[in-house]
Amino acid sequence: MKHLIVYVLLTLLLPAGISAQSHKRKPKVSFSKGTFFGYYGYNRSWYGNSTINFSGPGYQFSMKGAAAHDDHFSLDPGQQLNPLRATAGQYNVRLGYYIKNHYAVSLGYDKLKYVLQDGDQVLFTGQLNSGVDSVSNWNGAYTNEPVLINQSTFNYSNSGLNYVRLEFSRSDQWLAAGSQQQIVLSSVVGIGVGGLVSDNTFLFAGKQDEKLRSFSGFAASAHAGIRLEFFKHLFIQSNFSGGIMGQSHVRTRANDPNAFADQHFGYMQFDTNLGFLLYIRPTNNCNTCPVW
Repeated sequence: MKHLIVYVLLTLLLPAGISAQSHKRKPKVSFSKGTFFGYYGYNRSWYGNSTINFSGPGYQFSMKGAAAHDDHFSLDPGQQLNPLRATAGQYNVRLGYYIKNHYAVSLGYDKLKYVLQDGDQVLFTGQLNSGVDSVSNWNGAYTNEPVLINQSTFNYSNSGLNYVRLEFSRSDQWLAAGSQQQIVLSSVVGIGVGGLVSDNTFLFAGKQDEKLRSFSGFAASAHAGIRLEFFKHLFIQSNFSGGIMGQSHVRTRANDPNAFADQHFGYMQFDTNLGFLLYIRPTNNCNTCPVW
């Protein structure tokens, strides 16, 4: 009888123990399939020299060797922390999802700025009809004529060089600290492609058009970053990026669809972002509710 009781107890308890082991929750990992993430941050950018071509009624000319810089936002905390000015500077915003372990797709928006360098010398080539420009007195035909950019009489800038891109990336975890991996260091590398939307300001021949928006071209880029994760759900990520941008049709005059600029150039970018992680799929492949 005694042996029968022991046998019955073992029969009842063993399946429960095995079931508990099989449903033991696996730890949440930021690069696991089913992880949703997003971030927001600020950037700085640098541009290679280019040849900018301008076309319009009575003129067609180019500026070879044009240099440009970004127009970074002030580091004054009063401006950085002001929600009304959150979109005034150069910033990045991105949302993504891990489709497989280590691999994610994301869609984001990098707002850069492009400002033609004041006082820079360019080589001026082209043709301007008589009377088109009575301010800088550019008139007739030019071939590689050295010209100094004077922003009081000529200016070209993108107050928004907006890069809307799709990115495919891989993440790897390198270091973890804490009994529950409260602090984790990961790397993120990826490639991106997307379109350019330009908010352009153009001052020429005494007339200035400001913040004229147009879909202006395409870009391709590569990205590498370091992500420092806190308590499974928050992170700080810094990225280095580089690529090629091609603006094939930047509108320069609001009342003339045939007035535009085009150019191609390389760029580099550094950005730092604050982000979040959400684990929206079950961790045990058991088709139960998500683990947040």
